[in-house]
Amino acid sequence: MRDVLKGNPAQRRAMYRACFGLAGIIPPGLGRVLAFIIGYLSWWLDARGRKVVARNLAHFLPSRSDAHRRTVRRAYIDFCIGTYESFAMPSLPAAMFQPPNLKVIDPWNCYAQKPLPGPTVVLSVHCNCELVLAAAHHLNLNDGIEAIALSHGTDIDELWDRMRSAVKCRTLLLDKGGPLASLRALKAGKTLGVVGERDYSGTGLPMMFAGEMMSMPIGTAAMAVQTGALVVPVLLARRGWSRWTLIVARPLRPDPMVAKQAQVTAMTRAIGHTFARFIATVPAQWIAFHDQWPALPQREARAARAN
Repeated sequence: MRDVLKGNPAQRRAMYRACFGLAGIIPPGLGRVLAFIIGYLSWWLDARGRKVVARNLAHFLPSRSDAHRRTVRRAYIDFCIGTYESFAMPSLPAAMFQPPNLKVIDPWNCYAQKPLPGPTVVLSVHCNCELVLAAAHHLNLNDGIEAIALSHGTDIDELWDRMRSAVKCRTLLLDKGGPLASLRALKAGKTLGVVGERDYSGTGLPMMFAGEMMSMPIGTAAMAVQTGALVVPVLLARRGWSRWTLIVARPLRPDPMVAKQAQVTAMTRAIGHTFARFIATVPAQWIAFHDQWPALPQREARAARAN
């Protein structure tokens, strides 16, 4: 799913305003049906994008199998449904994110005390990640979240910030002082929300991820080591149209008796292994429209032979 309006900021802003406005007024059932149709049509028309999604998902499913093909199609549909629900988050019913519609699996009793006191990093992958904020809010898991996000332009950032503020979330823009603001938030005992399996800076830790080398961002581990924050990996998985399971993985806490660099490396590897398990649990719900793995020479050779 490419940003086809990236070169036309005015049309891009107008499209975002229209989508946010429409999502806020249509009933959730109708919104999901429309999103399903748009997702199916996008899958059918986007031959180039299907190849990227298929490459990424082949790390979690047998390539060219029926399950793999169905999951590629479902990735488009789930993305569009999740995007609609993210746009409509202020108007979604609170019951959607409460029992029995939402089941919490927390074997480590991380949220035995609610709200969980900071400093804490709530960490997830690109899988229903905006809706994690709504779930945390309606379940009173955290007393507000400071969410790290990339900037899409001032006007669009304001739309996202207004949407997130409805669930007690404030946006920290990664490319506009976000890292320093994140450290200040953690040092003040607040909760930080991070989506952390993509290395945008190119300075991550090379590690084996789903059977192939990729670069895993070290920012979350570095902030945790520097501030002593608890890292809580979570996955919000969709069950049907409007039911959810919130999976809380083993929390990670820095060890002050270990050298900082060694802590960052060990924690980043642990985060990467948790992320791989998360994605393998619901591969169709992972946003897989961008190449996650570098184009290694052997992979390029295999692709050339296949073509």
